[in-house]
Amino acid sequence: MPMNDWKTVYRNLNPKEPLAANDPRLERALYTNEFFQHVKDELELNSHTNFKLLISGHTGCGKSTFLNLVAADPEVSGRFHLVKYSVKELLDVNDVDYVDLLLSIAAQAVTSMDESRLKAIAPLLEKAESLARQMQGIIEVKREKAETAVGALGGETNLGIGFFDFLKSSFFARFRFEDKVRKITRETYRTRITELLSLIDGILLELRGQLGKPLLILIDDTDKIPPEVGLKLFYDNGHHLAAPQANIVYLIDLSIATSPKFAAIRGKFGAESFFPAIKVVNKAGGEDETARNNCAILSELVRLRVPPEIMEDDTVQRAICYFGGVVRELVRILQYAVFEAKGKAMRIHVDAARHRIANEFNLFGRHTRILKAILADPDWLAKATDEEKLDETLLDLLHMPALFQYRNGDIKWYRPYPVFTDWLRTL
Repeated sequence: MPMNDWKTVYRNLNPKEPLAANDPRLERALYTNEFFQHVKDELELNSHTNFKLLISGHTGCGKSTFLNLVAADPEVSGRFHLVKYSVKELLDVNDVDYVDLLLSIAAQAVTSMDESRLKAIAPLLEKAESLARQMQGIIEVKREKAETAVGALGGETNLGIGFFDFLKSSFFARFRFEDKVRKITRETYRTRITELLSLIDGILLELRGQLGKPLLILIDDTDKIPPEVGLKLFYDNGHHLAAPQANIVYLIDLSIATSPKFAAIRGKFGAESFFPAIKVVNKAGGEDETARNNCAILSELVRLRVPPEIMEDDTVQRAICYFGGVVRELVRILQYAVFEAKGKAMRIHVDAARHRIANEFNLFGRHTRILKAILADPDWLAKATDEEKLDETLLDLLHMPALFQYRNGDIKWYRPYPVFTDWLRTL
């Protein structure tokens, strides 16, 4: 890559882009590690139990890329029939209900089958057609006010375009963007949730029986749901989301996993695994073997996107010192530094990038009081009173993220985003 081609480097540093398993920019050592094997083992050992796993972690830590690697793993794909999709492709993540997710699970399970084979399986076809007729009927209720939701559900609506295409795209294309369609669908199925779950289970069990292997449904981007919506979804209605007869992985934001309600949430689903933040300093703020190894892996990640002609090793190390443990934030620092330099990025450009990122946060007194306390004592949250914890403020900080949680084999501890460290010490 030419030294003056900083624009190409900038474009390669997209902080919001999850990577496919075969992407040449992927540093696999960050993902195919002990945590990766741990999740694989949990899925394999519990595959016959309709296992539900919540994977928590900071937004941007790499959970979507991790799911891509799980789906591409030959051992996983050999054991399970895989269904992987993103809620962002079907739903509005700012307005998601448990009914929406259940419908998406059923529709994606059906359409994961080859269409020609699907049409040859009469029992599954019948169940899929039944679900499609119901959803099409609900849309027709909106159009034809003379009908009622209950009447439409019992009707034999002619889909015209075919149930397969309808389940695959047409319904969700309208469901995502039309408030009235979402409202009437939810109202209809909330009053008939037992019937809906029974229909979904019939589809999933028939699919599993025909394929001769358990289903594994990987649902991406559920961690992009706002915390207040996510808490309602997983706390108030978690028992519905845990009900389908399939193995399902949901992603959740760390702010939900740190909520006082999370023990109850976990109890409904069965298991949670924390996608580890990448530790580049130890709890005391110094180096250890794990931190040094992580720095080396992160340096390799940077070199897959940024050549030495654009950023030398000492500048890369300075960027790594500030990123805090979430891959997206490291990529963002690098991208901003390259943009500031518009050529070869130096340490001064990394400092400009961290100041720019710090200024993107809207922190108030209630935030900085907690950040200062945790900077002084990484175990502060374990010692704080309920009043001091200010739960909603803590959730804000974790979701931003302005505060990172680390486990890495230790009892969990916290550290403010390092772009704030010097500033916090002046307050």
